[in-house]
Parts: sequence; structure tokens; C-alpha cells
Amino acid sequence: MIDLPPFFALFPGCLAGAIVVLLFSRWLRLLLAAFGKYPRSDRPPEGSSRIWATVFTIVNPVPWLLVVGIVVGIKHLRVGHPSAAWLWFWGATILTPLAVVWLSANAVRKSRGRNASAA
Repeated sequence: MIDLPPFFALFPGCLAGAIVVLLFSRWLRLLLAAFGKYPRSDRPPEGSSRIWATVFTIVNPVPWLLVVGIVVGIKHLRVGHPSAAWLWFWGATILTPLAVVWLSANAVRKSRGRNASAA
């Protein structure tokens, strides 16, 4: 059987990082709704919807899975050295959300600059 090079784990890592960004951004939107800071909305959320947003923010599995995953991952890194493919996978998984945040911040900065110069 032919083994694949370790850097082939880069694409699944990017995919996992994109899924983390998607799930975390949905949870962050729920958190903002629970605090009453609803983005891009004309009307503030009503009382009962804020209560449900708070409940679903606490019950949502995303932050709990991230915390448990980080703790278990650190434990496994301390016990043994991962293979090269796992390093590529986790490197891509960590760098993808950072790249998304950086690209989004640059896009917002550029659009604000264009809007300020147009006004």
C-alpha cells in the first residue's frame, strides 16, 4: 500500500476549521441575541425571544465541545508526540479560523475606508 504524504491532511484540516467558524459564528449570534444586541435588525428582540436565546446559548453544544476538545487535545499532546499528518491537520484547523477573522477584519477596514472617503 502506498502512503500519502503528511501534507495531504491539510485540506481536511481546513474543512474542519471552516466548520468550526460556521458553528462558532452561529453560537455567537445566539449570544448577541441573548444580550439584546441583535445585529442588522430594525427592532430589538422581544422579552420571550431573549429568554429563549439565553436558554439556547447555554444549552448549545458548541462552546462545551470546544472546551472539552481543547482540554483533551492538550492532554494528548502532553502524553505523546503526534504524527506529521496530525500536525498538518491541526495546524490547518487552527489557522483557518484565524485566517477567516483576519480576512474579515481587512474587508471591514477597507469598506469603512471607502465609505468614509465617499461621504
